[in-house]
Amino acid sequence: MKSNRRNFIRMAGLAGAGMMIGCAARKPEKSLTDMKVAYIRESTTEEKYTNFGQKAKEENFVKLAVMFTAIAKAEGIHALNHKKVLDKLKGNYEGSPIGNYEIKSTLENLRDGLKGETYEIETMYPTFIKEATAEKAPDAVDSFTWAYQVEKQHQGYYNIAITAMGINRELTLPDKWYVCPKCGGTYAEADVKSTCYFDPTPKEKFIEFK
Repeated sequence: MKSNRRNFIRMAGLAGAGMMIGCAARKPEKSLTDMKVAYIRESTTEEKYTNFGQKAKEENFVKLAVMFTAIAKAEGIHALNHKKVLDKLKGNYEGSPIGNYEIKSTLENLRDGLKGETYEIETMYPTFIKEATAEKAPDAVDSFTWAYQVEKQHQGYYNIAITAMGINRELTLPDKWYVCPKCGGTYAEADVKSTCYFDPTPKEKFIEFK
């Protein structure tokens, strides 16, 4: 009887261990879905802001053209970081389309950028971070969090640019912009410190736009 009982306990333990292994190997499906959405959105935004920069240049808003180009690079870095997580977690992003967008006047494009950044800050990324945290997907949490933090920078810069445009003071905007190659942290020249705000990348490695 004791032998049978020991065998039963041993088998139950093995079954429990198997269940734990199965749980550990389970993909964070919601996080992968969110990551693909974020990847598509950031890829689209990179292209959109690049075109916004070209439009600003055509309208002779040279400083805004540089700002749009720098922010577009940051969005591309977000997309690349999201793609790395998808690769690591064996997520599928093949065939992910670039979304639709319109190119209007530079002022309208600034407002469009502000609207998009605000949505990501207030709705999209907080939801994605919460879901990735619940699924214990730390790589997804990190990638979403970096993007979320940087989008707050972009929101602030768009607000400043819109105000400057409203009083015909575009020339007061920064000449140079810098982007952290690791997280996309975005800085007007006066805001650059010795390292990125969000990771230890030194300013010497920042990408310069002017």
